[in-house]
Amino acid sequence: MSDRNPSPPAELGEELQHVDQIGDTAYSKCWLYALLMKVLNLVKSNTTTDVDEIRELDQELEEQLCHLLIATIRLLDAITREDDSLAEVWCGSALLNAILVAQRQMKWLHGSEVEVIHRVLYTFSSNVSGVSALIHSFDQLLPTFGVYLRKVCEDEPHLIPFSAYYNSLRAIIPIIDAVAASLSPAQSVACCSVDTTVLPSLVHITLGCQCQLDEFPLGRGILADLSILFKDLVRSIRDALKNLTSSSDDLHTAIDLFEHDLGWLRELDTSTDDDHDRVERLRRAFILCCLNDNDNETRGQLVYICNRLKLSRLLEEVTDDD
Repeated sequence: MSDRNPSPPAELGEELQHVDQIGDTAYSKCWLYALLMKVLNLVKSNTTTDVDEIRELDQELEEQLCHLLIATIRLLDAITREDDSLAEVWCGSALLNAILVAQRQMKWLHGSEVEVIHRVLYTFSSNVSGVSALIHSFDQLLPTFGVYLRKVCEDEPHLIPFSAYYNSLRAIIPIIDAVAASLSPAQSVACCSVDTTVLPSLVHITLGCQCQLDEFPLGRGILADLSILFKDLVRSIRDALKNLTSSSDDLHTAIDLFEHDLGWLRELDTSTDDDHDRVERLRRAFILCCLNDNDNETRGQLVYICNRLKLSRLLEEVTDDD
């Protein structure tokens, strides 16, 4: 029975087939204990500290550990969704770090498994302790989002299969916003700089959703999340720029801000003959998303940013009555 997973032995009677079952899952308690013993024995027998000498797991054990991790992540998803107070207890740095380590080891950066991980991570953004954990580990978390978003953006905007990515995008975007909105303006502006592909990818996705609204109406939900994120970032950029003075230190900070942290915004304002049309469409998509409800406050913040940073093409788009 210890080798059974997921089906019980056929010779067992109906009344005994579920005695060894873990909850309402198809997993065997004996299978779990046997698997844990295998891992403990493997760790006990491996005394080397030299990474080069550590051998890979055999395929069967690796597959079983993958099954265990999937079951664990799904259980965490169920637990944290069931009760907000449980989410407050579970969603801390220890769990987040464990998820990130497991995700790296399993190389689960995109695919069906990672959607469940994104749902669990989304739960972190719903409570104070979870957001604190996200902020603390954001420099490790954001690159995993970057890998996923770059996968989404392998297709041209009008060809992105959003039905395959919808659930993860509805989790990832609010997570980024929860972190950005919880930081000081300067920190918020810089929070995505650890992976400079993330914000350009989100602008690409914005254009894709706008192109496909007729075919994929659920894209409005993604656009709503993006609008909130972009507006929060615009507000932080405006506030960060207003806080800068004419001192030499602040001028140096302004240069770093413009060259690195706001590189994604500068790219929307510049183009070459080869990519002029593409950048123009991305620029317009970004502005439309920011001003989707004719938000004059955000419009004013964008005008201030464009004037301060001399972003002439973005300014033209912001002030275009059409």
